[in-house]
Amino acid sequence: RCTPPCLGLRSRMEQIREHMRAQSVEVLVLLEGTDATTSSAAQARHSYTAHDIAWDSTFAPCTRRVGASSDGGPGLSVDFLALHATLPLVPGLELPPDAELFRLAQPGERASPF
Repeated sequence: RCTPPCLGLRSRMEQIREHMRAQSVEVLVLLEGTDATTSSAAQARHSYTAHDIAWDSTFAPCTRRVGASSDGGPGLSVDFLALHATLPLVPGLELPPDAELFRLAQPGERASPF
């Protein structure tokens, strides 16, 4: 069940959603990376309007830890098939402030909700 702070958050989310629709707000996302094999730059650009946003949803895990990267740090693998996958938020879910909403899939675990 939603407690009063949750209801306040829901009200603010509705205000944001309505503002984005009324003002035709557009969110522009730019993504840039480097191909590890060829060192070529890769770039992507996409825009989202209020109608494109999956409200009351969260992204499904799409990354997992792998061996060390070229600089010796932990490596990361991205499941591009799951990159846009979302999961619905559970209505009335109350999480502690330090809750882990996003996590990296563990080695051997497919980074997809399906």
